[in-house]
Amino acid sequence: MKLSAALALAAAPSVLGRIAPSGLPLGEIAWGDFVTLACNANLETAQCVPWSSMGYDLNNVVTIDCGVCVEVDVSVLDVFGGMNIIGHLKFPENFKGTLTTPFMAVQGKLTMSSTEPVTDANGAKDGLNVVLTGDSDVNFYPYGENAAACQNILGESCDMGKKSIAVFGGELDIRGLPDTCPTWVKLVDVVTSDEEVVASEYPVPPVPATGCGTGDIVVSDFDNGAGDFKKALGTSMELLDGDSPDGSTALKVGNRVRNWQGTFINMRSLLRDCVLPDEVYLFKAKVKLVKSTVEAGGSIESNCMSAGTDCPALNLHAMSAENQLAWKTLYQLPGVAAVQDGEWFDMVAPITFAAEHFDPTSKYQQLYIAGPESGVDMYLDDVSIVLPGAEFFPDASNPLTLCDDLIINGDAETSPDHFFPWVLEGNRGAHLSLKTETVDGVDNQYFSVEGRNKMWTSIKTVLLHDCIVANSIYKFKARVRLHSTEPAKARLTIRSHLTDPVPDQPAFKVDSVGDCPPVSGEMGWVECERSFLFQERHQSAVKIEFIFVVEGDDTSDIDYDDISVVRSAPPIGKIIVPGDVSSCWGVGAEILTTSHTLTPADHNVDTIQAIETTADGNAVITLTNKIAKPTTMMDDPDYAVEVALLSRNIKFEAADDDPVNPAHGGHLMVVHTPGVPQTIHGVEFRKFGQQGNLGRYPIHIHLNVDGSGVTISRNTIRESNQRCVVIHGTHNTTITWNVAFDTFGHCYMLEDGIEQENYFGYNLGASTKITPDEGILSIAESDMFASTFWLSNPHNYIEHNVAAGAEDSGFWIELLELVRGPSQSMDPYLEINPSSHEYGYFRNNIAHSNRGDGLKLYPNGYFPETEAVFENTYSYRNVGDGVLLHNSKNLAIDGGIYADNRIQIEVDKQADDVRVSNAQVIGFSPLYQIEVEAGNRKSHCPAYRPLVGIQLHSFLRYRDSDGYIIENITFSDYGESIGCTDSSAIEMDPQTRDGHFDAFATFANLTFQDGMPMKEKFNMCFLAENEMFIHDLAIQDLSGDLNPNGNGVAGWILSDSPKMTAFLEEGTCFPMEGSCAIFCEGGCFRTMNYAINVAAEYDNLVLEATHADGRVTEFEGYFEAKTTIIQNVEVPDDYENFVYQRRKYFSPILPDGEYTLRFKKDGAIVWPEFAEETWESPPSCIPHVLDSSITLEVPTPKDEECANVINHGDAEEGTRNFWMHSGGGIEMYTPGYNSAFAFRSTRRKGTWQGPGQFLDTRCLTSGSQYEIIAMVKLEDNNGVPQNCNPNQENINAFDICPRVSLRLRHLAGNKIGDPVDVSYAYPLATTVGPYNKDDWNMIYGVFTVTESIASADTVFFFIDRARPGVNIIIDDVKMVPTVQTCQSPIYNTDFETGDARFWSKVGTTTTDMFVPGYPNLPGASTEGFALRTFSRKEFWASMSQPLNTDCLEEGTAYSVSSDILLLDANGNIANCDTSLEYGAVTVNVCPKMALKITTGNVEVDVDIADVTGPWNQGNWNSMNGIFTVTQEMLVADSVRLFWRKYEEGHDIVIDNVAVTSVEAQDPDKLMNNGDFSSGDTRHFKPARGGVISTYAGGYDDDFALIMTGRDAAYYGVRQNIDTNVLEEGVSYTASAKFKLFQSDGTTPFDCEPTAVAGDKICPVMFLKAQEPGVGAQTRLIGSTLGEKDADWNTIAGNVVFFHNEVNAPSLSLIIDRAPAGIVMVLDNVGLTKVTSTA
Repeated sequence: MKLSAALALAAAPSVLGRIAPSGLPLGEIAWGDFVTLACNANLETAQCVPWSSMGYDLNNVVTIDCGVCVEVDVSVLDVFGGMNIIGHLKFPENFKGTLTTPFMAVQGKLTMSSTEPVTDANGAKDGLNVVLTGDSDVNFYPYGENAAACQNILGESCDMGKKSIAVFGGELDIRGLPDTCPTWVKLVDVVTSDEEVVASEYPVPPVPATGCGTGDIVVSDFDNGAGDFKKALGTSMELLDGDSPDGSTALKVGNRVRNWQGTFINMRSLLRDCVLPDEVYLFKAKVKLVKSTVEAGGSIESNCMSAGTDCPALNLHAMSAENQLAWKTLYQLPGVAAVQDGEWFDMVAPITFAAEHFDPTSKYQQLYIAGPESGVDMYLDDVSIVLPGAEFFPDASNPLTLCDDLIINGDAETSPDHFFPWVLEGNRGAHLSLKTETVDGVDNQYFSVEGRNKMWTSIKTVLLHDCIVANSIYKFKARVRLHSTEPAKARLTIRSHLTDPVPDQPAFKVDSVGDCPPVSGEMGWVECERSFLFQERHQSAVKIEFIFVVEGDDTSDIDYDDISVVRSAPPIGKIIVPGDVSSCWGVGAEILTTSHTLTPADHNVDTIQAIETTADGNAVITLTNKIAKPTTMMDDPDYAVEVALLSRNIKFEAADDDPVNPAHGGHLMVVHTPGVPQTIHGVEFRKFGQQGNLGRYPIHIHLNVDGSGVTISRNTIRESNQRCVVIHGTHNTTITWNVAFDTFGHCYMLEDGIEQENYFGYNLGASTKITPDEGILSIAESDMFASTFWLSNPHNYIEHNVAAGAEDSGFWIELLELVRGPSQSMDPYLEINPSSHEYGYFRNNIAHSNRGDGLKLYPNGYFPETEAVFENTYSYRNVGDGVLLHNSKNLAIDGGIYADNRIQIEVDKQADDVRVSNAQVIGFSPLYQIEVEAGNRKSHCPAYRPLVGIQLHSFLRYRDSDGYIIENITFSDYGESIGCTDSSAIEMDPQTRDGHFDAFATFANLTFQDGMPMKEKFNMCFLAENEMFIHDLAIQDLSGDLNPNGNGVAGWILSDSPKMTAFLEEGTCFPMEGSCAIFCEGGCFRTMNYAINVAAEYDNLVLEATHADGRVTEFEGYFEAKTTIIQNVEVPDDYENFVYQRRKYFSPILPDGEYTLRFKKDGAIVWPEFAEETWESPPSCIPHVLDSSITLEVPTPKDEECANVINHGDAEEGTRNFWMHSGGGIEMYTPGYNSAFAFRSTRRKGTWQGPGQFLDTRCLTSGSQYEIIAMVKLEDNNGVPQNCNPNQENINAFDICPRVSLRLRHLAGNKIGDPVDVSYAYPLATTVGPYNKDDWNMIYGVFTVTESIASADTVFFFIDRARPGVNIIIDDVKMVPTVQTCQSPIYNTDFETGDARFWSKVGTTTTDMFVPGYPNLPGASTEGFALRTFSRKEFWASMSQPLNTDCLEEGTAYSVSSDILLLDANGNIANCDTSLEYGAVTVNVCPKMALKITTGNVEVDVDIADVTGPWNQGNWNSMNGIFTVTQEMLVADSVRLFWRKYEEGHDIVIDNVAVTSVEAQDPDKLMNNGDFSSGDTRHFKPARGGVISTYAGGYDDDFALIMTGRDAAYYGVRQNIDTNVLEEGVSYTASAKFKLFQSDGTTPFDCEPTAVAGDKICPVMFLKAQEPGVGAQTRLIGSTLGEKDADWNTIAGNVVFFHNEVNAPSLSLIIDRAPAGIVMVLDNVGLTKVTSTA
């Protein structure tokens, strides 16, 4: 049903993979453009009426009628049916209210405005809110003159989607923010919080149970007896006075025979009830071991001392009520802590009791001290198990100082005995103790850990958690000493225990606070000081533990002292920004502070709590929450973060009412509305965009073409599900001062690559997120690598924008070679190539804090005709590259700052002709070092990849590049001194393409930080370590900035290789320490390239260079061996490695001098078929090597090298040596032709693809002739034999047969970039019929080397032309010299080869062998061959052969003849009538032999021979003729012999074809064989009827012509005249002798010369001229004279040829008019030029 409101709801189409209506391109919405409605012409002056007065039915579509203005005066509008704004809907200025509706279709005008500050009261929360609802798409039916714009074959509507604001010819005038209000500014400074940290929860001393006194379990020094200690069963126990360390009483336990025997205390109920479960008790005992009983052969030492086992332990022993015994070791002295027997030592440890340890139902519980083996006596003193005292806890007496330090007992001085609250973390067997040393007379106590076997074995404590304040910076300090031989670093580490751990995942998160300086035993103590930023997750953690981790050392003992964690910087509560925000940023508005780190998520969103203006004109904003300190302009204006206003007074948002598609929000689009102004200004778009729905974006300008009136400014796009501002098929729009935050997919976007001259200025994007896989629009989109700015056409204007935190890249310029999507209709002739299109500008843009690259051109790159300059870009603190230039050319990075990126500027592989100038390139900037340290932020130092300033690649896109220019660059902050191991200002990427360095580079005016070592300035070590690299790097340093002598002398940076210095003067080259390069002063290098055959034969070839003074070096060749992945395995790529374009290269890099170059293998000079020479552009230095300085020695070929120009043609090596392909691939095939191997093409996708090889150009001398022979068969990809038709010439035909072609390359010059002319010669040989698909067949041909072939730099021989998908199999390929004489200009004339070599066909027919040949007839039991046609479709279709025009000479006459047999459509012998001429009559006419002269697209057919009469019925007949060679024939592209003018459907058989030169025809005598001395009637034919034959007894010789069967007077004799020899206006004499007989042929007949009619009329002679489309013109030129001459009569006359006769395509001399039935005998027929005599 079509609604009267012109809108209808449709069922929602499929969300993913939606199909556009039939006939509409995918992504298109409408067919045509929408225009401003005529009925709205007076809309601007129309008086507005209140909404409340209209009485709209809000449950249906509300329509604002055309020409009508309605002003909203209701604060809450729930328009459930949607809104169709044909007229004008106006919201009053600063309106506050909410409009809820499923859609708004704007065909007229929509007006909204706000001029108030953005505050809670004015709109930050309660301004004008438009809420879009619904989960169904809407079909839109346009109004009035726009109705046709939506018409398509499915109806008359446009799909405007769901939750839509769509403009169809209308106008948006939305102004939600004053033009003077900044949307984002730079952060000027911060104000730190002055709030004191007061902990409400902190550790306190344990409180003893009631009645338990101090709560101590044991305190005994045995001075007053053993007390509660008892001896174990079977042992002895005694008190020994004066035996303790202090001379007091000690307790001895002797007679021990079991490990468990010792002394114990029964835990009476009093003691048991006083134990506090899960509280830490401090255990201490002084112990001495003495081995009192030594068994025979046993050790005199205790196991504890000798082996570190059976050391003393404190155990808990209990018996349950069920008589179950249990032992638990509370602490055992590690063996590493053991001392000499007989010496006292301390056992110290914190222990904890669990409640179950003291079950009141147990029969007993005992604390045991035991452990050593039998025979070892134990001595004890000062045993205690006590609760820790207040000294081990924070001093709570002053709450304001309680949080001064998060560490208790960090200096190890709290107790001389106990290290609590520190404990040991790590491996069993390690030991923590307190030790004392005296330094400068002062005793110092410290912690010591021994017995480590894990890197994380360490002391551990719990930080005072309640003292931790999020976004505060704390300073961690410690002294560390590692008893190691090699330095290692101790890392300060915290472990935060999570409040809500994920099952099966660690319950804690580890953070590195930072590393201490390297330390070893000989270095002593080192000071550690690191800062750490505690975040919200730390503040909310259950607890935070602090440990030390020593990477690279897990065994050395380690000491710790003076450990503290003190707050050094409180969080930020206020920020200072420029004062011009004060007028419009208000309380309650939300603001964004962008990330200042490598992490995009390090941004802050907060609400303005207060704002005030300062005396200096700035504004101080009080935040609701505290934040970590970001980078400010006071720190450095180049790196200050941005502060953006997120709130607006006008807000468009989407309702969460689509549970099936929760990522489908609202969308605004302007559809096909060219030239209509659109103002979208100051709107907050929230939850817009529909993930996975094409064309549904927050702001979408769709195919407007002319967008000159479109302004998108000062908006906020937040929480977008799909993209932000998309300009699609529209030019000249203005997009400025917008803020995008927390968005999915590319944000600011040019969609199809056709969009031009759009202005993007001062826009900000942050938190640009990658679209999840399920939300990607299609495989053609790249939102899974989302960038904040995605630009698909370079002809736009991009300036002062900020990309501040994308999950991938900041600015991504991705240029295709064609316009894509619906915009292709705007470029129907594919004239726009975005990848090389005109450039606009890109300047003053900022990219920071992106997880990918700051700015990248990838992967397709940009190739402008003139240099495209990216000006003054600031790209810093990105995880990837600051700038990545990939696969591009003619670009410049000029100005700007590039800092704290992984690579500051990467001139990536295949990026050519790049200039980097006038920039600061900073590695790890001092400011970021401070901020990383202060906030424990991520950095690139240290990292798994070294930090790099500018990275250059060793190879370029093409060999016609001008390389790189690096000039006027300042480098700073690299190297190990700032923790950036292996970092360097300039680095050569280790990747190579083929091993050769061809990235021609020039350095000039480079400035490096003072004291920077050479290896940190320039590093090519990674490249040098690549096994493929052939060590031929050469970079020119124009200003000597990298000269290791520091003298500024210019020179060259070279690979440290003998070949690079072989021709330099001694003492001019110096090592560049640590860079793997050398610097050579002076000199001037230039590179030349020699491209040769890639045949395996030349794997060990070298190019020897010999200087004029005798110095010699060798340059190895290189080849890029490409690989591919097959079944997850990397294998050689046979296609790429053997395709005919591939070359092996030799690139000598030489200083000035005279050189001779030679290719050598195993010491012998060789020639690799060809060597294409190209030179690098001349360097700026002089003198340099010139063309004239080089002699490439080309050895004279040996006879055997040219005896067969095809190498390895028999495949019997079993390898592809020498063989390549012109597409598809090539492989070995078995079996071959009478041999083991052949070659097979593979994966052919084009007719031109097939196997081939390069020919030795030395053998191809002009005029030489070669015979080509190859055996061939065809198979499909499954090995099934395939047929072909040797007569087929249509290269695209299904049954086309292979041929031999040559691909010729002529280098127009020898400089890189000079043009190359590529041409082809074909066919040089063709498949010979008959073709047998189940056997081997022959390709055959003979050709003469032309000057074009002889002069070619490379000649590629290949066999092509089978249909795609068919594999060509070849064997026994030969190309041998031959001599093809000019005895005849055609070949294989008698077909006795048994095949049709040299022959092809013209027209629609096929040819094949015919058995037997002349003179036998079908069925004869004789051998011999002829050639026949099959199924002729045209009168001119026949066999054909081109004449060898090299054998023809202008003016030479050639006699042509052949034997001919005619067959009807059933293959039976047919006859013809020699008197008939083909034209009006086509049946029973005899064929003619003709020449087809082809020049370009022009073809001229010339008949040259007729059937010689009389016709021999049912048998072979002869054809004869003569032609004279003309200039047109000699300059023609081809001159082909063929047969024509014979009835289509009938076939022709030929044999014994001959073209023989004869004595040149006298041009003054126009008749051929006029005296019939040939013995036949050749050149004469019946005219209109009758039969001609030879007549014995001529006028003056043996033969004449007789004509019988003359049934009419006009039956006569004719001969064609060669008009090429006629002279217009010149007189000729016509003559003939004749006599007449009655019909019996013997009775003479006398005619009457004067008769003009009747039965006595005499013969006459006349001319007949025939032109196409014009009737024949005849005129009499001779008649019978009255006198006889010995029974012969004479015809005579004179003629001057007319212009039309000389130029007629057909001119004949005819003799007829004797009475019907009369027999004519003719002789001496002549037409002779009259010559004048003096």
